[in-house]
Amino acid sequence: AALAAAGSEGEALRQGARARWAALDAPLPAGPLRLARADLVRGGGETARLRTYSGFDLLEAPRALVGALPRFDGRPTAEVVAEVRRQDGLALDDQTLRTLLDFGVLVPVDDDPPPASPPTTGVPR
Repeated sequence: AALAAAGSEGEALRQGARARWAALDAPLPAGPLRLARADLVRGGGETARLRTYSGFDLLEAPRALVGALPRFDGRPTAEVVAEVRRQDGLALDDQTLRTLLDFGVLVPVDDDPPPASPPTTGVPR
């Protein structure tokens, strides 16, 4: 009854919510990923807080991971994941990559043109 009262706008919102919910279970993109946006808000100790798609929903991540993010530069994801494991000792699993995708930190290369200048995390490698 509530959906009927909301009319076409309510139906559009319902369809959008369903699509976003389905995306949470979607497999990782097959193509390469690149760093889209991750502004360092606070970075003391072992963790850092990043502002991504929203200034109100910060992502807390290990500083080592934040420092490795610039490696996602459009090369094949498996290559970058192996490099991060080898050079930083970090094992990036599918759940971690999914979280970075969901927060808009990483995006598939085909989804968005590269930025005019490389984004920075403010965390040195």
